Amino acid sequence: MTRAGILTLLSYLTLALVALGKPSARETAILPLSEIKPGMTGTWRTVVSGNEIEEFNLKILGVSQNFAGPNSPVIIAEALDASQILSGPVGGMSGSPCYIDGELIGAYAYGYLWPKEQAIIGITPIEEMLKVFEKGRPDIHAAGGGTPDGSSGAMLIGDLPRPSKRFQAVGETKFGQTSSRAMTDLKPAPTPLLAAGVSAQTIEAFRPYAQAMNLELMSAPVGAATTLTAGDIEPGSPVGGVLLDGDFSVVATGTCTWREGDDFLAFGHPFLKGGAVDIPIAPAEVITVIRSVQRSFKLANVGPIVGSIYQDRLTAVAGEVGRLAQMTDYSVLVTDPSGVTRTYSGRLFQNESMSPYIAVLGLYNSATSTLETAENLTYHLTVHADFDGYAPLEWTRTAAGSGQLLGAVFEVWDMLGMLVENPFEPTNLKSLRFELKMTDLREATSMDRLQILSGPAKSGQPVELAIRLKGFRDASARELVKAPIPSGSSGQTLSLFVGDASAADRIDDGYSPTVSTFGEILDYFRTRRDNQRLYVKLLRPASGVRARGQSLNDLPPSARSLLDSPQTVEPLADTREITLWETSIETAGAFTGSHRFRLPVEE
Repeated sequence: MTRAGILTLLSYLTLALVALGKPSARETAILPLSEIKPGMTGTWRTVVSGNEIEEFNLKILGVSQNFAGPNSPVIIAEALDASQILSGPVGGMSGSPCYIDGELIGAYAYGYLWPKEQAIIGITPIEEMLKVFEKGRPDIHAAGGGTPDGSSGAMLIGDLPRPSKRFQAVGETKFGQTSSRAMTDLKPAPTPLLAAGVSAQTIEAFRPYAQAMNLELMSAPVGAATTLTAGDIEPGSPVGGVLLDGDFSVVATGTCTWREGDDFLAFGHPFLKGGAVDIPIAPAEVITVIRSVQRSFKLANVGPIVGSIYQDRLTAVAGEVGRLAQMTDYSVLVTDPSGVTRTYSGRLFQNESMSPYIAVLGLYNSATSTLETAENLTYHLTVHADFDGYAPLEWTRTAAGSGQLLGAVFEVWDMLGMLVENPFEPTNLKSLRFELKMTDLREATSMDRLQILSGPAKSGQPVELAIRLKGFRDASARELVKAPIPSGSSGQTLSLFVGDASAADRIDDGYSPTVSTFGEILDYFRTRRDNQRLYVKLLRPASGVRARGQSLNDLPPSARSLLDSPQTVEPLADTREITLWETSIETAGAFTGSHRFRLPVEE
């Protein structure tokens, strides 16, 4: 074969490799892990100001073969420059490429939080990072589905993910409390989650949940670096994972380790621990390195989105320049008590675990940035979520005071999490709009007194109930309700419930209704109760089960045994009572409180 023919064949082979989702033949000189020995010296490259890549010295101490997991080695080295000893691990430096005699050995990825007179770092070997490309370029928005065990079918609504519950224990840990183990462990260098235009109140409320993912949420004056281009993404340069852009900006920064053509590797450890992902990426420039005793980090400006990360794995993130991520149109409309409306808009990245968190962070920040929250304010929230292929979802909540506001925001977080993390099909949230209207008056109602006016409950006769309501600094209001007692119920003990929407929902959720499609989850939220109403329910004890939204009560033992057999694939929920009758009354503002009466029924 002629030389020209060989070159032509190699070109076709290169194109074939690219088509398979793998980068072409390596151009970067690599020193194999097997040749790395203690005592070797080298350099690592990163940016500490602007976009100039600088070199710093290091010395190899050894190799830990099972550091990140079985057969997941890490090179242990000592950074020799005085600035690194002073600062310790610097957030945003993860991914900085390390070299010996000009050959790439891996990425600066780990460090001790509390160094003393030395800076020991962990380097993820480049061979381990390159293996991430073997995962390919999956389309996470493609059709698929199934329940978490890989099957298809119905699930109990209570088994769907609720993000705020998942991180509840984390939320109880205050920022700044560092365990003794964290001080002595070699940990991934924390990734700065830089939030521009975000209030201190928002940071305090949401920081603990970011920390659970090794992200350091902080308010920072992140600006737009308009002169940066895709060509500025190179080994040693800062990069930003763009989670939200627009009037609010939330960006996670790291460093590019390797780039050939449009393919690149960065971080040297996971970003969101997401596996197959679709995260917008942008070049960045460093304003300065902020050094502190607890955490040091790079303060950066971010350029335009030029590509995306499509793999987020143990040893690296892999991405492609020119491959743009799918994003959600995002907006928050805030009307203050004077009637002035401000609109905040942007684009939200799409990720099952993190997008709901970023979305509600922006929502809460809109309230606290526009007008400081106060106990005498009332917030009327409407959520508009438009999922591709489905009728838009509209959901409302009213919150009186800052405490209820945060509770409502967390309800939205759970709702979005249950929707985008649903086990039945991938979703495309085309647009998400929050409308928040404030009034300079605490619109809240509670129960002041309950009284049964009709005497003992009798079969076939209504029970008359007087409910006295108390508003915030307002005179009491009185409501009369007649609950019909069914005929033939003498000798039974019924329950009369009077309470708010959440308490009424909890009674129904005790039945844990089942869902088998994404559309049924949407319908579940469409039918949730309004928290500006008071609910009255008449209940009867009834042992049974609930399946696909239907209650089967007072079952004989033989029928229950049949339902409990291994052949029953439908998820079942035990029930202890059924609702015989329900009504509701509109209240002034958010209603809170609940109470139950026992009603022994006479002849």
